This record gives sequence, structure tokens and C-alpha cells, in this order.
Amino acid sequence: MNVKTKRVVISDFSGGIKGDYAPRLLPLNYATNAYNFNTINGSLTDGVGLTLLKFLSGKTLTSIEPILSTYYFKYFENGYKDKLLLYCLDKCVYCYEINSGELTKIENLVFENSPKGLSYRLQDKDIFIFSSQEGTFVFDGITATKVESVPIVEDICIHNERLFAVQTGEKTRLYFSDDFNPFNFNQSNLEGGFIDLVDERGGINKLVSNLGYLYLFRTHGISRLSSYYAQENFSVSHVFSCVGNIYPKSVTPCESGILFLAGDGIYMISGYSVKKVLSNLDDFFIGVDNSDSKGMFFKGCFYLKCKLKINGKQENALVVYRLKDDFGYIAKNLNVKDFCAIMGEDFSAPAIIAGNGKEVYTFCQSSSVCGVPLTKVWETPFTDLGVIGRDKILKKIEVYTNSQVKIIVLTEKSKKVFLLKPHNNYAVENVSVRGNEFKFIIESCTVNCEITKPMLTFSYV
Repeated sequence: MNVKTKRVVISDFSGGIKGDYAPRLLPLNYATNAYNFNTINGSLTDGVGLTLLKFLSGKTLTSIEPILSTYYFKYFENGYKDKLLLYCLDKCVYCYEINSGELTKIENLVFENSPKGLSYRLQDKDIFIFSSQEGTFVFDGITATKVESVPIVEDICIHNERLFAVQTGEKTRLYFSDDFNPFNFNQSNLEGGFIDLVDERGGINKLVSNLGYLYLFRTHGISRLSSYYAQENFSVSHVFSCVGNIYPKSVTPCESGILFLAGDGIYMISGYSVKKVLSNLDDFFIGVDNSDSKGMFFKGCFYLKCKLKINGKQENALVVYRLKDDFGYIAKNLNVKDFCAIMGEDFSAPAIIAGNGKEVYTFCQSSSVCGVPLTKVWETPFTDLGVIGRDKILKKIEVYTNSQVKIIVLTEKSKKVFLLKPHNNYAVENVSVRGNEFKFIIESCTVNCEITKPMLTFSYV
């Protein structure tokens, strides 16, 4: 009997998870399921985790009420005194002073649901504008006042010194204020006005000012408004149409365009150009309601809180996408509720609400939550190891690793679990697993792991 022995090496994990190919067509350096591993350098290393955010004061923030939404308010008055605004379960808004660590309740701000919010500098004074079904309110850093002249709106955006708004019940009509007077909506050629957009792209759900234009994110497409100078020179062009919904809370401006999630995956728009990014994740978004998804951009990375459907199971996840490298991965079990980017002159960090919602976290580069390790998983497709239609015996598993790693071997006949402990960053396990096709699941529960070059030795006749 002529027994042959072969070795298969998984030399590079940078291909990541791939949902846009049939699993049996994938080589072993791609995953059918993977999370909490960052593979940008080809190894299995830690993805992002969470740690409590320490502000300039050295303090962390703990709220009595669970926090539902966060807003960053860049505020200058005899120096930068930036604020983190918090909408909480008691329907009130609180102001956290980033410099001093003081938390106070803002009087006169009570909303039934999370309001829309934006920061604006009006007449050399920083203000924060809240809009909701209760009306539009201006917070000047001390007091909040209702602005009666602004209609009840679904979304607002400052662009070229005008306030643009989508009014409740009229989502195909775009209202705009007088220039340099964002609360004057009187309709005339010299003040405010409106533009009707009645076509197959549907209502306007999100407004974003980016790269000199106002982008109108609609139910089934994107339009672009040029609004320089007098309103008679305003013009609208249509940039993008899609069959699936565009999820408005996912829409996120970045340094080179705008990222957003639609029903069939993540897109990026820059000028008139719209392209898919992370198309390897497309299949995981299809058939999933991501109306609660939300995006954030911070220092070159796009973070998307969303739902994914992997292996038939729908789960909450965080997609991390590095624009410069056109690379992304999935993080799970962080339980992110909301986030915003603090982009101050003296202090910058992602502010993240997670868990029970009463504390503010930020990202860390170890896959853990306040030091408690998250399980990291890499799952290969089923493979015949390059030998078709013959039974094989897996004889040995080797791997370079700085920590203990669990390797689960699945065949059509069995499931075996092996714990490999390294010596001088190398681990080996002699095994005996028979099968025609094999799937390998690599798991790590160690912070700051690095796993490279698993080697699989097998024999066959």
C-alpha cells in the first residue's frame, strides 16, 4: 500500500472573510466566518475592543440614566470648552464638560425620541441645534431655547451658511433658510424657500454637506445640490439610484467622500463617483433590516454598527474599515449602542455607548472589553486538502503563536477539539482525524495574540 504524506500551509490570512463566493471555491486563506481578528498584516491578531474613555480631566463618565444617543459639541469661549451631549432614557439631555468632567442636565430639553443634532457657529458664537417632533431648539452652552420659526423637521444640515431641512410629512420637499440667518424660513427670492424632488428615488431621509455640495440621501438614491450664491442659481443633479433602501443613520462623511450602507452592502460616494467597498461582505447584509445601523468616521477608519447574517444567523456586529488600505474586518460581542467622534483641538476620541448604556467607552487595540478578552474566531471553508474523493488522515497540526490557541477540526464524520500551547512561539499537536473534507476553526481567547502559518500534515492512500 502506497501511503502518501502532504502538508498544507495557511500562509496568509489577509484575504479575510469572504461571503461573495461559494464556500467550496474558496482557498484556506479565506474565511467563511471570522470575527474579532484583524488580519491586515497576514497574521491573526487582535481586532478592536473597548475600554472606558478617560477625558481631559482624567475622569471617566458614568450616567445615572442609560444613554441612548451622543452628540459632540465643539465650543469655544475664552478657550476650547468642548462638550459631550447625552440624550438619555429619561428623555432628557445632559451636558458633559470634557475639560472639567462636570455633568449637568440641560433644562427645557425633553424629547420623546432621540433628536437630530448639529453644531454650528453663528455670529461668532458656537451653538448646538436640536431638531425633533417637539420642534427645533438652540443650546448656547448654557441655556436651551425653542426656535418657533423653524418647521417640524425630520433632518437638518448647515450648508453654505443656510440651514437645510426636510419637513415632517413632506419628505420630497427640501426647505432652506436665508443665508447667514439659519432660522429665517420666510419664502422669497431674497430669503428662504424650498425645492421639490418628485421622482422614483423617494423621500429625503438624510442631508450631508461634503466637498462643497449638499447630498440628499433618499430612500432609493442620492441627489446632489449645488447652492452657491443666490437661490436662483441652485441646481439639483442625481448621482445614484438603488433598488434597496439606503439606511440614513449609516451615512457618514469622511475625508474623501461619504460612506453609507444600502440593502446590498457598503458604498462610498465622492463627487459623482459611487463605488462599492468591502464587497466581500455584501451577502451578509442582504435580507437584513439595518434601519438601526449607524456609522462613524475617526482618524482614517469607518466604523459601522449594524446587523449581519452569517451562516444563516443574524447578529449584531461592528464593521471596521480602513480607507487607506481598503481593508476591513468584523468585530462582535462589543454590544455597541451608539457612538460619536470627539474631534477637539485639545482632545479627540471616539465616544461609545455600550453594554447597559451608563458608561462611555472608547476603542482600544486589544480585543477585549475593559480587559476581559473577547473570543476571536476564524473559520475556513470545507476543503479536500487538494486530494479529491479520497479519505485522508490528518496527522499533525503546527502553528506559530504567542499564546494558547484552540483548533476545532470538523469532517463529515466527526468533530475534534485540540488545545495547542506554544513553546518559544511554536505549538504542535499530533492528531488522528479521518475524513474526506475538513473544516478548521481557529479560536483564541487571549489578549494581544498573534497566530501565523498553521501547517496541516495529512496522509492518504
